[in-house]
Amino acid sequence: MPNIEVKLRRGTTAQHSTFTGAEGEVTVDTDKDTVIVHDGTTAGGHELRRKDDDITAADISSTDSTFSIDGSGNMGLGIAANTAAKLYIAGTGGNTFLAVKSDTMAAIDLEDNGAGTDQKHYQMVSLDGAFELRQVNDNLTLKDTPFTVGSSGGVGIGKVNSGTAQLEVDGDILIEDSNDNNPVAVLKGSAGAVVQLNDTSTTGTDNGIYNLSSSDGAFSIGSIKDAGTPRVTILQLLPKGSTSPGGVARIYPITVAELQATETGFTTEDGMIAYVSDGDSGSPCLAVHDGSSFKRVALGTTISAT
Repeated sequence: MPNIEVKLRRGTTAQHSTFTGAEGEVTVDTDKDTVIVHDGTTAGGHELRRKDDDITAADISSTDSTFSIDGSGNMGLGIAANTAAKLYIAGTGGNTFLAVKSDTMAAIDLEDNGAGTDQKHYQMVSLDGAFELRQVNDNLTLKDTPFTVGSSGGVGIGKVNSGTAQLEVDGDILIEDSNDNNPVAVLKGSAGAVVQLNDTSTTGTDNGIYNLSSSDGAFSIGSIKDAGTPRVTILQLLPKGSTSPGGVARIYPITVAELQATETGFTTEDGMIAYVSDGDSGSPCLAVHDGSSFKRVALGTTISAT
């Protein structure tokens, strides 16, 4: 380096406090080993912070409405620091945002140090257009995903939503109303509402899926093929009359050949009832199983109130 020495005017912190330098003048604080920039009007000028300086609570006003740190290290963003939280955030106009951005996955980790092994961490994650609430182990590896919202808006509880249904649940569902003890689950559809029961452990073909459906004023129980298409409607309940209770049950017909055919997963038992379309010498009848075989109950004369 050239052997040229440049010195600026200098003084102690106390001396600077009463000194007003010229506009654009730079002086040196010999106590703090930093420079002061002057504007020609402000006594003491404007101190430039050194790279190795630590920011402490004493350096920040406790009443600053933008950023503050109190003596206990509590921080406030948009509001004065508050003992209610280590980080207290307040927005303006009723809107408050905490943004976490990443080029791959954005996450917020919530850790309860008082919890047991591998039970301390939950993470809120944004990944590939989906939101996930994750439970992670102490080493931050994935343990479970109890709640997700897919990129198309589908919700998964106990699993990641696959995108085939708006709501997918892996596990039991409990609906409880602690106020009137009359919990209600409502399914609505403009073309009917359906609850599907699928026993994946059932043996045989096309006999493990059932639909409970409400359509055109009737409640129906139907069997669904493994491919998802309807197999048969078994029973239909229809409201009838003006008294309560009241209504009509319709058992859908089956032929003698269908009833007697051997089918994997189907076992005849006493007490079974069937409406057989050709069970009375080709005419319809009711059939009741007595433990050994189906016995026909011939249809009688037309009903009459007199």
